[in-house]
Amino acid sequence: MGATEAFFEELGQRETGEVPSYVTGTIRFDLHHDEEVDAWNVTFKRGIVFVSRHICGEPDCVVITDRGTFEGMTTGQINAAGAVLRNEIVFTGQLTLFLYFQRLLPGPPGSHDPRPPRVRELRPPATAELRTAAAGRPNR
Repeated sequence: MGATEAFFEELGQRETGEVPSYVTGTIRFDLHHDEEVDAWNVTFKRGIVFVSRHICGEPDCVVITDRGTFEGMTTGQINAAGAVLRNEIVFTGQLTLFLYFQRLLPGPPGSHDPRPPRVRELRPPATAELRTAAAGRPNR
């Protein structure tokens, strides 16, 4: 089993909470290698991530890259945003889904999140009243 298969298998078994519950949509990854294309579907629904090899309707976002670039992303060797800027990744559709997918990728080897675990927990989106109270000034 390669790094890509291992990543998608592990991704489908993760606990909820890494993606906010309001994110909904499907990303299809077309990974090119040796004159072939592997297609993987990642669906976000109510904070849960589903992974499938089966085509399940029209995706909201399509990401096209070579398998080597994607494996580098799954091991933390390649930054996804940097790969987009270098035109190693091409995508169509909803960019926001790809940005949320980036949260599921590991950081560079040897890196860690410096914040304590409590701070890393996902919070619901703030309402206008909460934002105003946090800012300490009245609504204008």
